[in-house]
Amino acid sequence: MDISVTLINGLNLAAIYGLMAIGISLLWSSVGMINMAHGATFAASGYAAWLVADATKALVLAAFGKGLLTTSLMAGITLTAGAGFGALFGALIYLL
Repeated sequence: MDISVTLINGLNLAAIYGLMAIGISLLWSSVGMINMAHGATFAASGYAAWLVADATKALVLAAFGKGLLTTSLMAGITLTAGAGFGALFGALIYLL
């Protein structure tokens, strides 16, 4: 294996870990507690990316589109679930 491929893969993994750490530290500094859903979100995103990549592995030219599709799908699911739970929580607080 070429050293440049290993270096690129290492930088890619370091960037992912850095994004996870930035998200956790930003939440810690603003709220004062750790949200363990970061790990679950990254795991679900990884599985979704793997499923999309496996289903569309014949489309080599659409590599950017697969990542964009997976990101859009996870963002839509997260925003929909967040809005739903926020509405339910708001209704619960209103009733109390």
